[in-house]
Amino acid sequence: MQARQWIPGLCALFLFAGTARPTHAQVWVDGSQLNGKLPDWVDPAYVKPIPEQPQPVIVYRHWCEPVYRTVCKRVWHEAVVRVVCERVWVPARYELRDCWCDGHLSQELVLVEPGHYEMSQRQVVVVPGYWETIEVRELVSAGHFD
Repeated sequence: MQARQWIPGLCALFLFAGTARPTHAQVWVDGSQLNGKLPDWVDPAYVKPIPEQPQPVIVYRHWCEPVYRTVCKRVWHEAVVRVVCERVWVPARYELRDCWCDGHLSQELVLVEPGHYEMSQRQVVVVPGYWETIEVRELVSAGHFD
C-alpha cells in the first residue's frame, strides 16, 4: 500500500484524538454487586446503597418430652356370684301331742305339715372378691416446645 492512502485516515485519527475530552457519565452501580469494594472509576455519589435486610430471627425450638410417673393403686374387685334356684323336697313334719282319751293322758303322733316341694334360692360364688394392684401412668407435665 501506499503512504498516500494512510495519510487521510491518520489525519482524521489525530484530529479526533486532539479534540476528544474526558467525559463524565452518570452510571448507577448496585452496591450489592460490589462485595464491599468500590472501583476507582465509580463516583461514590452515584452508588445505590444496599437496602438493609432485616436479620432473620433464628429460633431454636427444643421438644421436651412429656413426663409421666407410675402410681400403684389397690383396687377391690367384688365377688362374682350366681343365684341358683332349685326345687327341694321338704319332708312331712309330725309332732307328738297330748290327748285325753278315755280319761287317760296319752300322746299321739300328729301330721302338722305334709311333705312338699319348695323353690330354694342360694348363691354360688363363681369368683371370690380380691384386691388387685394396678400400675397407672399419671401425666406430670405435658410435652412442649422450649
